[in-house]
Amino acid sequence: MLGATLSLFAIAPIVAVLQQGVLWQHSSYGAPNSIALSNDGSFIAVGLQTGPASGSIQLYDKAGSLLWTRTVDWAIGSISISANGSYIVASGYQLIGRLGVYENGGIFFYDRNGTQLWNYTAGYDQSGQFRLPIFQVQLSSDGSTVVGATQSSALLFDDHGTLLWSHNATLGQFVRVSGSSNESYVAVADYYPGSGYPPNEVFLFNRQGTKLWNSSAVTDGIDGFAMSHDGRFVAVGSGPNGENGTLYLYSNVGSLLWTRHVNSPPFSIAVSGDDSTIVIGTNWGAIGYDIQGNVIWTYNGASAGSMAVSSDGSYVLAGLWADWQQTILILNNQGHVVWGKDAGTIHQVALSADDSYAAIAAGPSDTGTFSANSATIYFLPGPRTTTANTGTSYSLLYFIPTLAIVPPASILPAIPVASVVIIDRRKRSKSRLQKSEDPAKESPGPSIPSEP
Repeated sequence: MLGATLSLFAIAPIVAVLQQGVLWQHSSYGAPNSIALSNDGSFIAVGLQTGPASGSIQLYDKAGSLLWTRTVDWAIGSISISANGSYIVASGYQLIGRLGVYENGGIFFYDRNGTQLWNYTAGYDQSGQFRLPIFQVQLSSDGSTVVGATQSSALLFDDHGTLLWSHNATLGQFVRVSGSSNESYVAVADYYPGSGYPPNEVFLFNRQGTKLWNSSAVTDGIDGFAMSHDGRFVAVGSGPNGENGTLYLYSNVGSLLWTRHVNSPPFSIAVSGDDSTIVIGTNWGAIGYDIQGNVIWTYNGASAGSMAVSSDGSYVLAGLWADWQQTILILNNQGHVVWGKDAGTIHQVALSADDSYAAIAAGPSDTGTFSANSATIYFLPGPRTTTANTGTSYSLLYFIPTLAIVPPASILPAIPVASVVIIDRRKRSKSRLQKSEDPAKESPGPSIPSEP
């Protein structure tokens, strides 16, 4: 009876017991909206929002020492670091008025010592009434180029802050960007949110700003967008107003290789360094695919809002949004949870390129009241080391809708319509694999191209 109840009604698993594995954690003021690691994990860059129009950029070393903090009059929403940790770039915005309208975007470029080398202020929108916010920024592995996205344009800068080229949205209202590690390719999504609008456009540009191709195959709003490290593939997650979604995979020559339909928009996407594995986060958990589009595994649980995958696809670091404690999970290549920790609201997770370290930015939501020491940065060994050191035991806490009496306050206070079931994986080792696609709706597309 218990098993049937779980399969039908379980909403959100919560990792409740494992605390081992964390090397250090650091509390700061504000919401840690973004985090990035150098290739070997020696340096950790953090971008925080400390108010509607204020933020800070922090740099840590892997021993947990805070090397420096720089405060700015922008809420930092995105941060990136070069492969060797020599350069850090951050972008931000200001929330204006009682409604908190996103405006006045900025980009800030620092060296490892915290010296600001240049900054950029976004231009005005088409009406000329307000400056556009900047939501995304990405630094090439060698620190020589910066790609950024305002609300409606893609930008590419050199390391001196010179704007090399820009692409303005022509069809949609919003822009997303993703670049290869050396930014020889820059993918741009030009889209409307939701459905019922003209087809969205996906573009691929080279470093010089030449448009290589564009596609209008994506019909609904774009939720997830990622390019592989080597620039061979572009993955797009789309869905109508948070309902069923589709994952699209393009090659860098513009071929739509395949589409896969899922029960939620794929709003978080990561591609392994060897291009073997694509992982997506959905409203109902996470799914792993091979590069041919075959489902490798499915994890069913809470919303996986931030995903990172090891270079060979063997482990996934997932930050869950919708469970009770907001959890960090490590999944193996079968979709099984092998480690976890409750950590507060997960803003972003990151893995170093060599898989040696992981970092998590956790804290409050990025709007509303900010409290002192509200942000927490967690730093831990890479997934393979963490799971080897701690084993695979953990506990899951499920909340099951019911009309029963409220559980004892000592177990779960102030939850009027929930009962509690605790499962200890040390005593129960059951696969969480579940098919979540409609094979009849899958488009196989052309064969995967060989590496150029």
